[in-house]
Amino acid sequence: MTTKKSKKSKIKFGAPGVPEEKAIEALSTAFGSEAHVKGDPYEFTYAKMGEIRKDIQPGILINWGCNKVGFGQICLHTKEGVLEIDDECMSKEFVKSLLCYMVDDFYNKQEIK
Repeated sequence: MTTKKSKKSKIKFGAPGVPEEKAIEALSTAFGSEAHVKGDPYEFTYAKMGEIRKDIQPGILINWGCNKVGFGQICLHTKEGVLEIDDECMSKEFVKSLLCYMVDDFYNKQEIK
């Protein structure tokens, strides 16, 4: 199975002459939260399976929340035998961390039983 990343435009922050990092820092301060620092581990607060739209089945919809990042959805589905990932412009590392978090959470709950 091959993988194809969905094409979505990335939002650019800032104003002319203002570096994107400074704009993100200002937004984070304004909203009272710190931005996630690249390279730090992601601190997920939840990841739950959601109901996927009928037009992109079969697939998996994951609703997630993560400290210093926010919340959102990741959708994994196939189209003509090709895996597509709608990641809401999150990085490959983020998606991998989310999936690892879900697997670890599942097995940790199994060990408690």
